[in-house]
Amino acid sequence: MTSYHRKIQRKNFFSLLTYASSVGFAFVSIYISFAIFILIPALYFLPEKQLAKVNGDRPQH
Repeated sequence: MTSYHRKIQRKNFFSLLTYASSVGFAFVSIYISFAIFILIPALYFLPEKQLAKVNGDRPQH
């Protein structure tokens, strides 16, 4: 499970950097900034393959 946690931490750090870069992109093009604000939540709504494997091994109650 630790490798899964590291992957999630990298995803969170990537999101933080991307959100921070959207501030600079807003001065270049507001549409790029909007796209970033749509992209990041979309990444979190997509299911994680490794999490699906872990949950698939456990019986549902």
